[in-house]
Amino acid sequence: MKKALFIICGLISLTASSCDKKNDKTDATTNYDSDLYKKSPRSDVPDALAPGTWTSGNISAIGYYNDNGDHVGNAYSAAREYKVTKDGYFEFAQLLVVEGSTSSCINEYFTQLKGTMKFEGSKLTLYPVEGNFRTVKTSRSASNTSCPKSDTKRPATKEEIAMKPTTYYWKTVTDNSRLYLQVFEESDPTMQGNATFVYEVTK
Repeated sequence: MKKALFIICGLISLTASSCDKKNDKTDATTNYDSDLYKKSPRSDVPDALAPGTWTSGNISAIGYYNDNGDHVGNAYSAAREYKVTKDGYFEFAQLLVVEGSTSSCINEYFTQLKGTMKFEGSKLTLYPVEGNFRTVKTSRSASNTSCPKSDTKRPATKEEIAMKPTTYYWKTVTDNSRLYLQVFEESDPTMQGNATFVYEVTK
């Protein structure tokens, strides 16, 4: 978990504003008064969850090693973060790192979305308003020519944003004085199955 949170602060900060613990309510470049945000469904967020930051991350149990037995990477690393305001705005950043098993290729996929959220009892729906995607391709070996470096970034299209609203069911649990948010698929309103994501909530 510590490594995953380090990934959030060290790499997601390339697309999000920062991992500053101050958790400012708004980003200077975000205009929550624009028509796009005004038309997006929104509600107040429960006091336990906002204003605050939700973080989740995991590291693959599968690792790759070279002929000398040195660890050179994990099959994947993933991290997600929401910065949430009390009045129902969110900024989301996600990182997925995929490393090749037979090569030194590393692909990093960043997603950043901003939008609104609506709580209806145990039902939560996220409504993205704007966002962008970034793909960074690198190699663990500078001499490897089969993994050409690239760094591409593009804004989310209107069609992609229109397809992104996501509904979950949610509940909170406390473990060792830490608050966690568990979210479940829309098909599991009784929350009897496994949680889709588990976020640690910090305020």
